[in-house]
Amino acid sequence: MSKASGVPLSTYQWEDDVASPPGLHDIPQAILSTTQKRKILRQLGGIHAALSNIRISEIGSLSMDNNSSYTPGKCLFPSLIWQGREEFDDTEITRGPFSESKAFYMACINAFLAHSAELSMEHHLFHAPVPIVQEYDSFEEYRLATDRWNDYATVGSKIESRKNRLDYTSVGISLKETVAFMSDKDNHISCEGFPLYHPDISTQNVFVDDDLNITCIIDWAFASSVPPAMLLLCPGLPHPRDALHASLIEAFVDGFIAGEGFGGQAVLDFSHNDFFWAFFRLVNLDSLQDFHYHSQLIHAFVGDEVYPCLCHVKGRKDFLEAAEYVLKDEDDQERSRRNEEQYFSCVGPQRHALSRHLTMIEQLNDQFVADKRLWRWIALYLDERDVYMLS
Repeated sequence: MSKASGVPLSTYQWEDDVASPPGLHDIPQAILSTTQKRKILRQLGGIHAALSNIRISEIGSLSMDNNSSYTPGKCLFPSLIWQGREEFDDTEITRGPFSESKAFYMACINAFLAHSAELSMEHHLFHAPVPIVQEYDSFEEYRLATDRWNDYATVGSKIESRKNRLDYTSVGISLKETVAFMSDKDNHISCEGFPLYHPDISTQNVFVDDDLNITCIIDWAFASSVPPAMLLLCPGLPHPRDALHASLIEAFVDGFIAGEGFGGQAVLDFSHNDFFWAFFRLVNLDSLQDFHYHSQLIHAFVGDEVYPCLCHVKGRKDFLEAAEYVLKDEDDQERSRRNEEQYFSCVGPQRHALSRHLTMIEQLNDQFVADKRLWRWIALYLDERDVYMLS
């Protein structure tokens, strides 16, 4: 194995964040300009174009057979094996190889449903998107929002609760409705076989020279052939979960077209980039804002708000069958109570009281969402209260 030439793109600072913790960058990093980012995205578009012209007979990951030839085997795509999903055997998660796009998309959804029922949900709380730095004007505001999110999630152990798992189950069932739509987008691309795809392009895996020319991309362990429309999907940077500005996506598209992706087809539809991107952020559970991504998908797909859609889903037979499986495991209320007491003994009774009050509101209102609007309102209220008490 040879050493990658150049330096990781993460050597540079992708965003000029105002919400960065003090002392985060002890060694100053050069901040990439929009022009420099566009140069990088145009090159990535060209790389995707080259990959689109490498075709495999089925959807799967390549392995070498006895004749030293590469053939598609089980698919190692992140949706099927990351986040502990490798623990599921082939009777629980189908990993291919797949002969059609529809089977691949459905396998990703079924893996998501299995995860929601059995594996750790980590930070995923559907009705409480995790705060992100871009939502706040300073690091201190972001830190306070994160503290309040943690407080709220701790009361009743919401993340690992049956209610949260059922919420994600309803999300997974609703995603099944999108499979025909995505498969149709694949069918509109003239492509014999399935193109090769790198699922983990990030600033750590992209190497560049001093002029920001891409010298190589590393970490191909989970590469696989995929449905054709996925090659039109612009990677997120600096991390795959990070959405890009429209101008950067345009640069990616320009690079893909200039690189004669899919043999230089004259008509390629890049307009569904956001749809595919949100779908895979959800099924991979590789996101911080699941509620908003799901809302984006539902609004784009059926033109409806998320709650009417989820109410409809919860009456479906396939949801009720999946819910029975989730409900087999009872919440450990005693452990939850002990964890809650231990946590709030460290952060104080006032924070506990606020989080319990928010929890009561959430129990009375099934459309309650604890997102940036709530944390900003609480911060404003507490600031005004403090001013009033000091005056």
